[in-house]
Amino acid sequence: MKFMAVVDRSRSAGRLEPFQLRYFLWRHPEWWAVVLCGMAWATMLLSRWRDGGHAQHRAGFKQSGWILMVVAMMFPLILESVRIVAADSLWRRRNRAVAEFLAGYLGPWLVVGVVAGLFQESWARTDWAAALLFGIAALWQRTRFHQRALIACCQRLPLAPEGWRADFDCLRFGSVIGAACVATCWPLMLGCAFTGHSPAAMAGGLVVGVSARWYYRPKTRRMLVVTAGLALYFAATAGLAPRAAMASSQSSATEIVGSTASPFTIEKDQTQITLPLKTPADPALLRAGGGRRVFLNVEKMISREPAGTYRVYLNLPINEKPDVHSAHYAGPLPTFGLVESSRSEGKRDAQGLYKHLEVTDLYNRLPGMPGWDPKQLRITFATEEQGKTAKIQVGRVTLSMAPQ
Repeated sequence: MKFMAVVDRSRSAGRLEPFQLRYFLWRHPEWWAVVLCGMAWATMLLSRWRDGGHAQHRAGFKQSGWILMVVAMMFPLILESVRIVAADSLWRRRNRAVAEFLAGYLGPWLVVGVVAGLFQESWARTDWAAALLFGIAALWQRTRFHQRALIACCQRLPLAPEGWRADFDCLRFGSVIGAACVATCWPLMLGCAFTGHSPAAMAGGLVVGVSARWYYRPKTRRMLVVTAGLALYFAATAGLAPRAAMASSQSSATEIVGSTASPFTIEKDQTQITLPLKTPADPALLRAGGGRRVFLNVEKMISREPAGTYRVYLNLPINEKPDVHSAHYAGPLPTFGLVESSRSEGKRDAQGLYKHLEVTDLYNRLPGMPGWDPKQLRITFATEEQGKTAKIQVGRVTLSMAPQ
């Protein structure tokens, strides 16, 4: 009896209780993917909030943002595969196996990101491009290739118990599942990337992925409705938003509160000008809240050679490096069609390129930042790629305000 009591105590000492952390981690080995997914969502939402809601795709395609988006949207869809990897691995190496599986899974997505990064033209970073990709995604979901790839996302491969073969099998398993997911969701993910990682687009894409994988039978109708809805939404945004901004900036109620005195030239990696400011005559424009909209207008840009996209900053400190994550980042200045608009027709002078950038949120925050001067505003034009500059003549830069 005494011996049996000792055995019972030894068994109870080694047993995992339901409320122990070790018990929870043992029952849920996919916690790795869940934690990484939450961190990715938090990082992207915090970055977007810090930039005042500006779309990141306007400053170019970034691999870091692409990987974060893949982790945020795709990791919730492979939790069952992660559990399989952990269950088929030895206890002492299950965390290592999960890490290798996730690394292999990100490999095919990284290849897609590298290819997508080659399209740096301004037209590829518009809501029209995103709407087109969402439309392609809706059609892709009705093909046999999508159905076969969706079935391949749920496949299972044997794993060696230990040694280098176990590491290789985990990486191979992750890359196979990743390639299948790429074949399933490539137009949907590219559409989300070209929206500037919009939370609405990412949430809609996540709903589509969950509808395809987390049910006994894929909810094809829900997938089609959500994807088509994203296409229509961003098509409407691309068609209506620029017209509304242009109408607001050029309406009779618009007042110019700052203007350059003479033309200038942009011919360096970073060009900075000073814009004199004056107090608006309309009292309604003095309120920095929701009672006004602020626009930065770059007028009559002329160049004989093509140029890339420029980044615009307001009151950028002298010692601060231009970056899209800067609190002074106002937005992009694309130069698509610059050479064509710079050609003169007969006796008529070149029309030049006109760009309007809404800077309401940033301008309302400037009084609370260091270096604010209500009588002048520093404007910085920086190229996206150092060394690739073009000589651009700018006729005038103005700052205008309009009632909300």
